[in-house]
Amino acid sequence: MAGIAERNTNRIELEKKKKKQGRLLLIIILLAAAVSIGIFSVYSYVNKHFNSYTVIKTTPREDSNTVQYMAYGEDRILKYSRDGAAGLNSSGEILWNGSYDMKNPLAESCENYIVIADIGGKSAYVYNGSDSGVQVETLLPIVQACVANQGVVALVLEDKDSNIIQIYDPYNTSDSLKVDLPTNVKEDGYPVDVALSNDGQRLVTSYLYINNGVMENRVNFYNFNDYGQNSGDRIVGARNFKQDLIPKLEFINNTTICAYGENSFTLYSMKQVPKDIKEKITLDDKIKSTFSNESYIGFVLENSKGEYKYQVVVYNTSGDRILNKGIDYEYDQVFISDKEIVFYSGMECNIMRINGTWRFHYIFDRNILYMMPVNNYNKYVLIDDTNMEEIKLTEEK
Repeated sequence: MAGIAERNTNRIELEKKKKKQGRLLLIIILLAAAVSIGIFSVYSYVNKHFNSYTVIKTTPREDSNTVQYMAYGEDRILKYSRDGAAGLNSSGEILWNGSYDMKNPLAESCENYIVIADIGGKSAYVYNGSDSGVQVETLLPIVQACVANQGVVALVLEDKDSNIIQIYDPYNTSDSLKVDLPTNVKEDGYPVDVALSNDGQRLVTSYLYINNGVMENRVNFYNFNDYGQNSGDRIVGARNFKQDLIPKLEFINNTTICAYGENSFTLYSMKQVPKDIKEKITLDDKIKSTFSNESYIGFVLENSKGEYKYQVVVYNTSGDRILNKGIDYEYDQVFISDKEIVFYSGMECNIMRINGTWRFHYIFDRNILYMMPVNNYNKYVLIDDTNMEEIKLTEEK
């Protein structure tokens, strides 16, 4: 009898174990299904395609179409003209304003600071986003201006036999002129472009010069911190591009520099001295447009061989290509905001994610002059001939 009882006990324990294993298997299956549904839901949300929008607020424009607009900082909009500038929030409310008199104003920004220079004139104004601005006056005509994130400004000035690069700290009233770099055009060459680091400590210049009767291009790297004092002219490095023209330089972030060629680009890292990130990256076709932020460098190429009219290629700051996608539509403006590439032209807008999926497409019933992102996942500012609108993207059912 004891043997039968023992067998019954073993059978009961075995059945309990099987039931326990079955419940555990069911839980695992349910958890796996929940995770799959969650992943699918997140993927669907992240890659959702929007095809409409709602208007949050409309602000009538009280200016003329000679006014220019640009985004700066976080959720900030600059409008400027020949007689003054103003900073707005995304609802169109004025945050600050300043007046001046310029013939050819050009604005550049870095975070919350803005410089507006009179190109060909002898004055520039720097704004910190909270006051009416500080004026910088020069003795020579201004060719180019750029600003750092604490208001330090680099100006390229034009003289008969030389061009001068001057660095100003306009909010330092005791000594606003910090650096004066004369360049002899005949010996050093003609400065094509300059770029200033976010912290105002580093500068890069692209020079065209004649070498044995041949036009060549050289990029100089300047350092204005304690390390750069070891060099009398502050030059801590140079790169000779021979006959490859470098028309544009840019600090992608505070220490990463992009030198743009006609169909190529080169990346450098510069904390004290420049270091090559990668050798020159040659693109497949002629560059139509460039766009960048602190994480990505992008190009729209004229696609001469493929099935699409244009090719969109994007690289990270290590020089690795992360997107290569063809498009067929025309556009007037392109920019990148976070991980979205925005194309707009007149009455049409297209927004592509950095992974190549489409986020938004819409044809408006009016001409859009400017489109700017707001620091919110679905919000933008539209400016047309008569109004400024804050909008939110929606999915039309």
